Parts: sequence; C-alpha cells; structure tokens
Amino acid sequence: MTDPTDAIQFGTDGWRATLDTFTDDRVRIVAQGVADYLRETGTDAPVVVGYDARPSSPGFAESVADVLTDNGFDVLLPERDVPTPTAVWNAVDRGYAGAVILSASHNPPEYNGIKYFPGDGAPAMPEVTDRIEANLGEPEALPESERGVVARDDLIGPHADAVEELVASYGFSTDDGSVDLSGLTVAYDAMHGSGRGVTDAVLEEAGAEVQRLRCDEDPEFGGGAPEPAESNLHALAATIDDGDA
Repeated sequence: MTDPTDAIQFGTDGWRATLDTFTDDRVRIVAQGVADYLRETGTDAPVVVGYDARPSSPGFAESVADVLTDNGFDVLLPERDVPTPTAVWNAVDRGYAGAVILSASHNPPEYNGIKYFPGDGAPAMPEVTDRIEANLGEPEALPESERGVVARDDLIGPHADAVEELVASYGFSTDDGSVDLSGLTVAYDAMHGSGRGVTDAVLEEAGAEVQRLRCDEDPEFGGGAPEPAESNLHALAATIDDGDA
C-alpha cells in the first residue's frame, strides 16, 4: 500500500499540489505534523487557520481545525476567505502560536496548498518545516475533555485598522489622526482573490476613489491564474494609461 505521506514535500513554501493529490486525508496528515511540531516547542497557544478564495479552501481549513483541536489547540477561523497577511497579522497581534494558511497563491484553480507561519509572522525556516515534514502522520486525538475549541471572528477589521494607523504614521493623515486619501484615484485589481472587499475597502474608507477590476467572486479566477504577471495586467495598465487612476 502506498504511504500517503510520500506525495507530501513540506518546505518553506509549505506544500502545493493539484487537487487529485492535494486531498483531505493528506491535508489532515500535514495538520498533524504541525500539531506535533507545536507540541514539541512547548506551546499550547491557539492557532489561526486562514484560507483563500478557492472553493476547496474552506473545507480544507475546517479539516485542519479539526486535527488541531483534536490535539488540544484552540483554533480561530475567519468569517470569510482572507489575504494571507491578514491571517498572519492576527496570529502575531493576538500572541498565537502561528497561522496555518490554505492557499495555492498565484497557481491556477485546480491547485491548493497549505503553509505554516510561526508566531512571529515570518516565513517558516527550513529547521521548522523539516520538523513538520518529519512529523507527518495519521491524525491523532486526545480525550474529548482535553481537546481545543474552534471560534470564528472578523480578522479583516482589526488588520484594516492597523494598516490605517501605519499609513497615518507616514504622514498621510489629518489633524485628528485619520488617513485622508481624498483626491487620489487608485486602480485596484483583485484578480478575484481574497483581497476583494479588503484592499479596495481600506482605500475607499480613507477617502480614495477606487476603480475596481475583478473584485467579484469567481472560483475559476476568470479562467486563468491569479498571478500579477505582465500578461494578466493589461486591463489594470489600460485603466491607468487612460487616466482613470
């Protein structure tokens, strides 16, 4: 019988694969590796589990949450798909053990991926990912009384507030300390990803006029990959060249 861990190579970018290989069983195996790694470090702090706009991502995130809570860790899930920096920022801000992200980044919709960020918010170094890979194994469960719980919360609002404070600190603020981008027109292309309704909303809240491109939900990413390569940015460039932003 084939060992399901043979298909998993967990590196500093986590593990990504097409959905015929990136299965729920293997996602749970990776989650167990993360749980064992966290236990080895001596932490019992909660973990944020974030996910992107791919239709398979919410289910995979819930599977990761199941494994982590079965191992005694409390888990915080977002109310919707979120950008990776939003999930990671929340883990750092709340003093959590880290964040597990379900996302295949710029890859086409037939891919998904899983990645771990330590509690300091920096990318996991090889000494961390090597330990996670060494711990890959079938999920385990503690007695019910020792298991963690899952909570859901708004992760976008607190991060947006922090971004506004950061921008204000660079001088883009009024006398009352709020950010003022009035008079500025910004073209924003979300590529149907998790930044939709986040980046554009932050800009608009700050007073900017936002020209939105591909800010609607589309699990197929418009038939391509959500990659900010030159070939995918013609509409954005045209919006700027036309003087609309």
